[in-house]
Amino acid sequence: MIRQNLLCSNSKINGCEGTITQRGTILCETCTENRKNISLNKREYDIDQLTKKYLQCEQELSKYKTLYEQVLLQSEKDMNKIRLSELRNSQISIDNEKLIIDNQALEVLNKNLNSQLELLTKQNTKQTIPQTARGNRPSIISKIPELKRTITDHKHS
Repeated sequence: MIRQNLLCSNSKINGCEGTITQRGTILCETCTENRKNISLNKREYDIDQLTKKYLQCEQELSKYKTLYEQVLLQSEKDMNKIRLSELRNSQISIDNEKLIIDNQALEVLNKNLNSQLELLTKQNTKQTIPQTARGNRPSIISKIPELKRTITDHKHS
């Protein structure tokens, strides 16, 4: 059954003068076809826009991947520098400990040498006092002619 004399619902909206030809429809065939075309065009436009957006996103993602790789590479270089620095610091620390040990050993040696010097100074002082007390008496050196000659030669040279 065909409906007649029923105007398209677009008659009030945009002044369409078409009539409805099928039961249950509210738009004429022209408006229905226009609506399909508009919907199809909108879908195509949306697909185009989504495709453009997708390509932009891919480009952005590619940039971020490149930046990420650069940051990762730089981070690796920095970590290697830190490791090298830590190795140098460890070596410096080991060298410092060796120097501390050497310094302590030198301090002990210095104390021993100072003690020996004090002993020798005391012994020398004890030996000089009797020689001074003797006055002009001949010393042991004067009694041994070869020793006396060596000391005299040494004083003149």
